[in-house]
Amino acid sequence: VNGLQAGPAEMPPDVNALRAMPLPAEPGFQNMFNGRDFSGWNFNLGANCHEAPQGCGKTEPGNVLWVEHGEIVCECQVHGIFYTDKKYKDFTLRFDYKFDRPADLDPGDEYYDGNSGYLLFITDHKVWPKGIEIQGNNANMLDAFGMDAKVVSKNFPDARKRAYRPVGEWSSVEIVAKDGEITCYQNGELLSHVTEHEFKEAGYIGFQSEGVPL
Repeated sequence: VNGLQAGPAEMPPDVNALRAMPLPAEPGFQNMFNGRDFSGWNFNLGANCHEAPQGCGKTEPGNVLWVEHGEIVCECQVHGIFYTDKKYKDFTLRFDYKFDRPADLDPGDEYYDGNSGYLLFITDHKVWPKGIEIQGNNANMLDAFGMDAKVVSKNFPDARKRAYRPVGEWSSVEIVAKDGEITCYQNGELLSHVTEHEFKEAGYIGFQSEGVPL
């Protein structure tokens, strides 16, 4: 089923192969990424662009994003977003991420300016769209703010220090939107809480391509 050789010989551990194997979703959850391709996802790649053909944005991943060993890899030098087919209002979003670690990065990597963002309640797909950004910057992970939108939020920098993992290691994120509030967790620590925002209807969920390989 997974393209691995059959036979009596014990297979050596292969982390990449294990990551590529689709696992059943936790009860109540659905997998948004199938581990093989970008089914269910859309693209708008190009700084300050609306999507083609009306605008200059490219609607294919090209050489900016690809799937490798069951993971979404982003070269990310082109500014843009990739976003869901479906709209969401009340939801729990879970995913893991890591930045590629530069070979010359100093040990004090908490100041590394790795960047991305997790965009909620998108309705217009221009780069950048109106919505709520949950920051994906390494130094300010999960800070919440409005993109041309009203947002009231609290951030918890002491919790960020506890949650932090060195550049190049995996971290887990959970973003919960419910009843007009949003709570954001990294590695089990609450890093930000949106107590008010203006969005009353469901919107798309998007991820930013913003300059640093992921």
